[in-house]
Amino acid sequence: MLRQVSLVVLLLVAAVLALDADGPAAASKVLVASGKPTSQIVNPGILICEGGQPTGLAAPMCSPGTTKILIRNLIQEGAYQDLTGTAAAIFRGKFTAVTQCNLDDKYYGFCWGTFEWAVPEMGGKFEGSWSGVLDYAIHAGYLSGNAYGYGGKLEGLRMTFDELYPGGTAPWVGILKVLPQ
Repeated sequence: MLRQVSLVVLLLVAAVLALDADGPAAASKVLVASGKPTSQIVNPGILICEGGQPTGLAAPMCSPGTTKILIRNLIQEGAYQDLTGTAAAIFRGKFTAVTQCNLDDKYYGFCWGTFEWAVPEMGGKFEGSWSGVLDYAIHAGYLSGNAYGYGGKLEGLRMTFDELYPGGTAPWVGILKVLPQ
């Protein structure tokens, strides 16, 4: 419980800092959207259970005795639902993310990866990277990332995002920001 409370406090502080990191900006230069990120695994990648064996189950992923859990090249596809804000139209596409994680025996640890976010409505895509702390045991986590726009109306734009999942059955919450490069 203490780990969950500490994680939520850390995530909230990080979200506030992320929103304020670029300082004040003219309204015409910063576009913001929020929504609920959703995704599904399309390729589970490679699961390494040091000191144990993969179980073949979603949970627990590894057998008792596992001391470290490594996830490599897990691929997810997803989109944001219920988008609102001045940048909502910019994020009406789908993303593909490749994930790597180093977790401890309690399924807690650092994850990172890359992503591509295609936005056909804007004639382009974002390509970038992300990182964060996840707790698979209580389904909580915080992610942040950066990407650059290529093609169409996305050319020359920089996107940053922060996602928070408080755990339990609550949905992920995402804040997306678009800035000129």
